[in-house]
Amino acid sequence: MNKSGLNFELITEKLKERGWNQKMLAEKLGIWSNNITSIKYGRLSPGLVLILKISKLFNVHPLDICRVDYFTELLEGYPYVGGDGK
Repeated sequence: MNKSGLNFELITEKLKERGWNQKMLAEKLGIWSNNITSIKYGRLSPGLVLILKISKLFNVHPLDICRVDYFTELLEGYPYVGGDGK
């Protein structure tokens, strides 16, 4: 895991499997390629939506690419809908 809480070893592995580079990943995620570099080196923290996009793109669980504590911290900022629909 890097400073941002993402497992860039797994992300790099998934990029290689697809023959993609970080610029291609950024394009698929709809962000600037320098944001990928900033996230990789811990200068920028990814939000929940970006983590979910990455996990969906690579068909992995979000917790496979993100530390549990970081993911939990992100979830605390989102409204929760209880089992009764309220």
